[in-house]
Amino acid sequence: MQTFSASDWFQRLFNEGEDHFTEPPEWPSDESEILSILSGAHATESLHLPGAEIPFVAETAIAAAQLTLMACWFYLNMPEETNSHQLLPTMNSPKSPADHLSADLTFRYLAGVYQRSFVRGKDHRLTIELQHLLRNWPLSGVLTDLREPPSSDLNFCDSATLQFLYAERLTRFPRAAWMPIEGLARQRVELVFHRFGKLPPVPTVETT
Repeated sequence: MQTFSASDWFQRLFNEGEDHFTEPPEWPSDESEILSILSGAHATESLHLPGAEIPFVAETAIAAAQLTLMACWFYLNMPEETNSHQLLPTMNSPKSPADHLSADLTFRYLAGVYQRSFVRGKDHRLTIELQHLLRNWPLSGVLTDLREPPSSDLNFCDSATLQFLYAERLTRFPRAAWMPIEGLARQRVELVFHRFGKLPPVPTVETT
């Protein structure tokens, strides 16, 4: 069997927006090539964001990329029955704007994986784990139609850049549970909605 190149997979993911597996993924012992791809994607993303550049966190980006690769593989190759054991590694909660943006480089693609997994089975282990993950990483989770509120702070550590990016994404899937309750984060969401000619959803008390 030909060795599967995770680096090639991520390169195609960023270039084409999607990819498929022909064999089981093999994570390389030398992560330098994948790090180069991720840091390049971060540099490209930063060109489109206002304000001061948000640093790249290699550890967070690598952990998120590995988790994304595993989630895609499990979606395509999981048996139909619900599994009781945990499929994906645990990710710590974001601690900084840099964590949010570094993970979002690949986590943004999990929105589509989650939607497809939900259609396959809302009680499937992969669906449940992705739901938990995307609620904890709301910069990426906002790209889904999850109705349950985020479990992480929507203030994004006081980053105006990420608050505006989140607001733009929320206009695509507006829902009350994902609306910041107060402060500058809410004001910026309302501003972006008004710029798009839309009414912002009324925030709920569950969102923080």
